[in-house]
Amino acid sequence: MVLAAGLGGTCMVGTQLAIHEVDGSDAGLAGGLVNTSQQIGAALGLVVLTTTATAPTAELEKLGVSAADAATAGFSWVFLGGAVLAVAGAVVALALRSRRG
Repeated sequence: MVLAAGLGGTCMVGTQLAIHEVDGSDAGLAGGLVNTSQQIGAALGLVVLTTTATAPTAELEKLGVSAADAATAGFSWVFLGGAVLAVAGAVVALALRSRRG
């Protein structure tokens, strides 16, 4: 729940920063760029988090841990990584917002 609230706030601030001083005639272009960058960022983020889950899962399975327990441990790393990325994104967005005033 906290992660979802953090991501929602980060997306709102990021969108606001991206279109803050855009002329009305360029609003559609700016909106399209924001949406495209969010989609590409989500895809790249999924790749990073999937890789983060796969590495510890494979290592634990090599050590004889059951597949279910290894997958659970791998996903624990994903959730931790997702939380760290969300907090980092929120900090960057807030820092950029305060600099632009």
